[in-house]
Order: sequence, then C-alpha cells, then structure tokens
Amino acid sequence: MDTYKTTSVTLNHPGVPLEATVYRKGEESFLYKGVLLYFHGGGLVFGHRHDLPDTHICTFLNQGYAVIAFDYRLGPASKICDIMEDVCFSVNWYLKKQTQLFGQILPYYLFGRSAGAYLCLLAGKKEFAQKPAGILSYYGYTFLEDGWYQYPAPHYQKLASALNVLDTTSMYHTAEKEVCTQAPRKQRYALYADARRSGTWLSCFHKGREKDFYLNYSFRGQTDFSQYPPTFLAHSLRDLDVPYMESKRLAELLPRAQLHTAGGSVHEFDEQKGFAAKEVLAKTCAFLEKCRT
Repeated sequence: MDTYKTTSVTLNHPGVPLEATVYRKGEESFLYKGVLLYFHGGGLVFGHRHDLPDTHICTFLNQGYAVIAFDYRLGPASKICDIMEDVCFSVNWYLKKQTQLFGQILPYYLFGRSAGAYLCLLAGKKEFAQKPAGILSYYGYTFLEDGWYQYPAPHYQKLASALNVLDTTSMYHTAEKEVCTQAPRKQRYALYADARRSGTWLSCFHKGREKDFYLNYSFRGQTDFSQYPPTFLAHSLRDLDVPYMESKRLAELLPRAQLHTAGGSVHEFDEQKGFAAKEVLAKTCAFLEKCRT
C-alpha cells in the first residue's frame, strides 16, 4: 500500500490521502507482460479499491499482469473534475514509479468496472507521456444514451422500499460535507439507489451547466476516435442498472473495440462464480494478448 497523493486542503475540507494497492507475483524477479491500473465502481459515490474479486486478481497475475488498484475521491463532496484529477494523477504516478515498482517500462491498461470503467474511458482521451496499451471496461458508460440516468429508474423505484431508508436527504448532506476516498456499500448504496430512483444522480458528482458536462465528461458529439486505445467492453444484455446500449454504442464508435455480451440482467455479472465470470476473464486475457502483438 502506498499513498500516491494527498488532496489539497481547503477552507471546508482537510486534505485526505489517496492510496494504491499493488498486486504482484511473489517472486521479485518475475517479468511481467503489463500492468492493469484498476478503478473501482460504485456510481462515483461509494465503493473502494479492494472490491476486485480475488478470482480476477489471481487470473491476471497468473497470466503475467500485475494489478494496481487506486483510490479516488467520491461524490457528493467531490465532483467529477476532482475525481478525474485523481485518476489522471494516478496514471502519471504509475508512469513515474513503474521502473521502481517493476524494474522495467511496461505497457499498461486502464481497467474499471461500472463507474470505474467510465473514468477509464474518459482517461483514454487524455494525453499521457506513455499512452495506455488498452482499456478494459466492464459494464461502463459514457452517457451516450438518454434517459437512464436523468429520469427515475424503474429498477430503483422497486428497490426503494426494500432499502428502507427513512432520510436520504440527511444522508446526502452528511456525505456532501465529508471528503472521502472509500465508502462501503452498506454506508452509501442507499444514497446512490435513491439518486437513481429520483433521477438526481448527476447532481451527486456534477454542478453547473449540463452542456459543459456533456462536452467535458461524456462522449457525446465526438466523432474522431482514430487515436483511441484498443478497448474491451463487457456488459450484460439486460443490465438493470446501466443499459447495455451504452457499451453497444461505444463498440460502434471506437475503431478498435471488442464487445463481449453476457446473458442475464445482473449488472456486476462477473462477481458471480460460474461460467459468466470465467468467460469474461478468458476473453479479457485474450484481448490483452492481442494488444501485445
């Protein structure tokens, strides 16, 4: 574990440390094929860097890829501009530290699930001293589809009563005052679910004109992806959280994209043990190998 950044101190918020966890093979002299820079999901309001299942970590390590999982600040106390600042800083931190960490210059891949995939997809447009060799997006999005995040989501309307949250307004105001980099699901999931139920999720991580958000933090209106890294997209066909069409449209936009469609309606389908998880990991590893050729 290593603190790679301490956020700025402001009048209302103290600085907080952002940490990274490096997963590697036991042997110091092991020669890696590449490194996955991982960003967790959680709708940008909850989650933590340790959410990647052990099965995934072991699979990638056994295939010769190290994994580094990063913190980033969470909404609603921090907005998307702050979050993307952390993501870009983490990539640059790795680029400066890679020789110290692994003894060599290695290709790296941006890897995210859900909101983390969204951050990776945005980072794919940024200029880094060393470009990512590829992007792995598990059930990610870039706000290409209308409606699903702006209007009350049927899935979360049904879920609201089961969550039994009495005062989400108070929960929101408390979260808005606390700059944090990790928030367990049991603490913040109800906040995310209520925001999706009410169609107010965007306000949890963006303030300002919608036009500016789409210009800076989505793929809307963009047509030139000729320099965009190769991208692996995985999504459930009937995803109840993020619509499958987000990944399908991305696959049509990006010239070097591979789309893997999983059956069913589970959002985080790769967390369930069984064929779906094994299949997506196998295809991910095949994609990584293809990027190396």
